[in-house]
Amino acid sequence: MSPLGKTAFQSSTPETHYSLLRTIEDAWSLPRLGDAGCSCTVAMREYFR
Repeated sequence: MSPLGKTAFQSSTPETHYSLLRTIEDAWSLPRLGDAGCSCTVAMREYFR
């Protein structure tokens, strides 16, 4: 996925496609779209070092 990704990492956090969207929005400093702005949506930061 990325050179910064953790090898063989498995998350126990439930995620949706909005989690991926929020992660991209955070990385690029973009405004929130749809449910990515919901407080229940977590960014997928735990996958990276």
